[in-house]
Amino acid sequence: MIKLSNEGVKPRIEERTIQLENVKRGRQGEIMECPLSEGVLSEGEALFRDIFDQAAVGIAQVNLNGRFLRVNQWFCDFLGYSCQQLLQLRFQDVTHPTDIDSELESVQALVDNSIQGFSQQKRYIRQDGSLVWGNVTVSLVRDIEDKPQYLIAIATDITPQKQLEQALHNTEERFQSIFNNVSVGIAIVDNNGCVIAANEADCRFLGYSLDELLGKHFTEFTHPEDLEIDLDLYSALLNGQHNSYVIDKRYQRKDGEIVWGRLSVSIIRDKKGKPHYTTVVCEDITERKQAELALQESQERLNNILSSLEDAVWSISAETRELLYLNPAAEKVYGRPVSDFF
Repeated sequence: MIKLSNEGVKPRIEERTIQLENVKRGRQGEIMECPLSEGVLSEGEALFRDIFDQAAVGIAQVNLNGRFLRVNQWFCDFLGYSCQQLLQLRFQDVTHPTDIDSELESVQALVDNSIQGFSQQKRYIRQDGSLVWGNVTVSLVRDIEDKPQYLIAIATDITPQKQLEQALHNTEERFQSIFNNVSVGIAIVDNNGCVIAANEADCRFLGYSLDELLGKHFTEFTHPEDLEIDLDLYSALLNGQHNSYVIDKRYQRKDGEIVWGRLSVSIIRDKKGKPHYTTVVCEDITERKQAELALQESQERLNNILSSLEDAVWSISAETRELLYLNPAAEKVYGRPVSDFF
């Protein structure tokens, strides 16, 4: 939040600092012409000191070699050094090694007059060795002959922001790791029914590469006989009639093979309750469905055989002696309807 509240302050501080330093270098002709110049100078110096020392941002005056010439209290507190300690150091000494080269290049560009200033997000090394993040804005003060004199750096603490970014990054990495390594297929579908994300298991299940799958409507790989019920459930989901549903459906893979999936479909809504996207978790149940179909076909064959026999055939429980099955021929053999035996 410091960054937001001081963005407007930083340019004014830089401008005022440069103006006051120009006054301090002395435009002697102007002072001789104006009797009030001494008073203006004293007032300007006092204002400069107040701004410099009490600013809610870090301010540092740095020579062209990087050594600190003057630092304010905020900057000292930010880095955990006393003022006297910092004045013995260069900015390179308190900058993370990875960030030094880019900052030196920008400083050189300032000296070469190819840029007027620069801003950089960088890591600082505190006296206790811990790292903090700062957003530093740097400008160059030149003399009346346009020769480089020193640098003015204004820094704000963006450590909380960077910590939040890192936490979000870590969360995203964990999500991606889970998303890509689970054994079930996961897809994210937009409100039009088009795939906007899919994991590796889902791609393998459907036989498409990720690039091929993205943008496809789910109806493109749904078995035609399962389309109607799937579309009805999806429409009801978007309309708020339910928030999730489970369905067993057939898919048509890229190679034409028919596979079965058990879908768990859930809708994600925004803060206003409007549909945002849909998550689809798909378990491959092809082998289970094939086994169920094989069992059903086997049962039908057995029933056909038993029904065609002229002799009575029955089955009873070995434990309870309860009659479990009696074929149609039993009616002729016993002269009674099958229902009488149950």
